[in-house]
Amino acid sequence: MWMDIPAKVARLIGDFWAIYKLANYIEHELEKRIVARLGLFKIDALSNLLPAYKNDLRSRYRRHREIGKLQSLVDQLRADHDTGIRATRDSLVGHSLHILPEQIGEEWLFLKKSAYNILSEDLCKIDRILLSIDLTDYPGAEAAPPIPGNLRSRWRQPNLLGDPEQTRFAAVYAGPWSPNVLSIVPGNTTVQDVTLRVVGLMTNLLQVERLIAPMPFHFRPEIYRRLLYELLVSDLVALEEIVYHGPPANRYGPTRTSMLDEWAHGFQDHQGVDELHDFRAQIPVEFSTWKQDIRNKVIAHVDREISIEGMEVNNWPMNLGQFVDFINCFRCAILDASRHDRATSALFTPPTPLQGVLGLARDDGPLLWNDLG
Repeated sequence: MWMDIPAKVARLIGDFWAIYKLANYIEHELEKRIVARLGLFKIDALSNLLPAYKNDLRSRYRRHREIGKLQSLVDQLRADHDTGIRATRDSLVGHSLHILPEQIGEEWLFLKKSAYNILSEDLCKIDRILLSIDLTDYPGAEAAPPIPGNLRSRWRQPNLLGDPEQTRFAAVYAGPWSPNVLSIVPGNTTVQDVTLRVVGLMTNLLQVERLIAPMPFHFRPEIYRRLLYELLVSDLVALEEIVYHGPPANRYGPTRTSMLDEWAHGFQDHQGVDELHDFRAQIPVEFSTWKQDIRNKVIAHVDREISIEGMEVNNWPMNLGQFVDFINCFRCAILDASRHDRATSALFTPPTPLQGVLGLARDDGPLLWNDLG
């Protein structure tokens, strides 16, 4: 039995609108898509929640003139999800190893303003119809609140994101498809491919932490701070998975080896392997709670039995300070381990401004988030 299903649907729609607004507000192209990825979790959760909600409404309001329209909109959202959104969601914000290197650009560039605009308009239609049918229980999705105007100037500081027009080097798997980013094409070897995926997740974590930096605990509106913490939880769990286990088998392929397995087989004696195995003893016991009770039940999926209040960041079973401290500790441990071999050390470069570089000799137009002009 679903708990609070009307409120959860409204929350997910409002979350998508807020993610879309935040991605548009951010000036830095790489970070726009790093944030936009979270919207795919919201669509995925809605594709599971809405059919159950629609069936309940049909049983209660069978003769309502809007039921047929709701059915069509839910069917369309499910079709969009099953024919593309789910694969992009799983590969870029869920399990990061199954996507093939040659598909990374296509999936990354799916995250663009026109696609999110269409999804946003579809959710507006669903929200309006639900408001007209379920007058008693459906609260309506909240419009994305204004974003404080000083965030952009704070993010432009050199110790955070820097100048949005500055060309940067970033050895991440999405780098070749990101404007103003100089990178390398992933996949020369399996070792490089897996390592770049780890670097990409570490970059996601670092850049989201920089986005959160000007948002203190009392920051308002709180939705944007919560959404960025959702990204941190998701990417941390994916990082631990890739480093130590490899993602589980799913519809996109069998289990692939972890980064440590690849290092152990790809190098004669990579001392970083033993260091990271030893580091596992420092993973806090709370990590399983972060994964099972927050990532799995609140963020990547919406659990049937969790209450709407339990989804609020202030009610998560975690200490945010301890959580962020562990992210930085884990990232440092991976960096230290990578330095034992020049081939891996060279790949672990965070987004770094290239001094004296005016731009890249390529047409970045097709790579821009804003493809609507």
